[in-house]
Amino acid sequence: QDSGSGSGGGGSGERQWDAVGFGQAMVDYAGYVSDDFLEDVLAELNEGGDASSSYGKGDRIQVTVDQLGSVLNKLDSTDFKVTTGGSLSNTLVALSRLGGFEGQDSAAAASSSSSKLNVCMAGLVGSDPVGSFYQAKMDRAGVSFLSPPCHATTGTVIVLTTPDAQRTMLSHFPAATGEEPESLLTPRVVHSVRASRVLLVEGYLWECGERVQEGLTRAMRIAQESGTLVCMTLSDTSVVNKHREALWACLKGSGGGLDGSVGGGVGRKEASGLVDIVFANALEAGALTGEAEPREAALALAQHTGCMACVTDGHHGSHLAGMGSSQLVPPYWMPKGPLDTCGAGDAYAAGALYGLLRGASIRGMGYAGARVSSTVISQRGARLKMEDAQKLSEVLPMLMFEKTKLVKNQ
Repeated sequence: QDSGSGSGGGGSGERQWDAVGFGQAMVDYAGYVSDDFLEDVLAELNEGGDASSSYGKGDRIQVTVDQLGSVLNKLDSTDFKVTTGGSLSNTLVALSRLGGFEGQDSAAAASSSSSKLNVCMAGLVGSDPVGSFYQAKMDRAGVSFLSPPCHATTGTVIVLTTPDAQRTMLSHFPAATGEEPESLLTPRVVHSVRASRVLLVEGYLWECGERVQEGLTRAMRIAQESGTLVCMTLSDTSVVNKHREALWACLKGSGGGLDGSVGGGVGRKEASGLVDIVFANALEAGALTGEAEPREAALALAQHTGCMACVTDGHHGSHLAGMGSSQLVPPYWMPKGPLDTCGAGDAYAAGALYGLLRGASIRGMGYAGARVSSTVISQRGARLKMEDAQKLSEVLPMLMFEKTKLVKNQ
């Protein structure tokens, strides 16, 4: 699938891809559990951890292989399902489906005058059967997977969702081999970065060591030199707390090589950093900036981006900040309300990027993000369903287009 023309809507020109994402290949074991079950799991993890461990509901916890196996053994086989997961893959699959991908068994239907969005991913994946499963599922979901294996095993996450729709994640990453940067930046991947309108970098990759971070910095610089818009997610407060210095280095560091053009023709202001758009929730943005109010955190982040910062704040809505001002976009509520909040931020990013690639107003990007996020959290599972994406593609244009639009370079 590396030979598409990439003539996505919104002025992609000769770009082969509309979006390329860099992230971890993770397989999710998603379980729906009682509060008592979760309390027992957390008590066992806290007992087996170091003195500073104090895990609670809603945390993202790194676990060993033995701890992972212990929890899986406790789960009833009828209460969990295995899916391709990871924050980035949720966003990319949703973006692909919103952009017109209908699945290999779906009847071709041209419901939109805009052409299909072409989406691909580069990531750290294992050479095990789980890794093969991941790559095949991503390809079938409309996201071409470009990277060769660089680990013996593939990353795994157990997502435990309680009746209040809160999710607690237990993650296990394979040990670094030293081959990650070369696997992440193969000639095929570098070409895809140069040939894409947008590069989306997952914050979780900062957990993978200095060499991976160096590879990400190289990819961002390649993107800037090629006129590709660079987007980054902060992913989780644990990532921010551990890697604050490296994250600020990307936001503030010298990128160089700006030519003023961006992948789909979206204008970029002159900036010294490597990131054009940053996505975060209120806790992540506050942890990075030190600002208690989400609006102020969004403004603080936006000062160091080429375009804007998007900060989500749950039922309070989202703040989209840039050029010294911000806009508050209200949330959208589905009639049945939230059922599972896993993937809310991933879906918001997909909706906002869909608006961006289709030429929406800045506020329209926020409305699209809110609508897609609301759809995902009203169901079980973090992935946007094909039928929901098709319905959204009919509704979103009415929300996205206003007087203020992201301007194309002529």
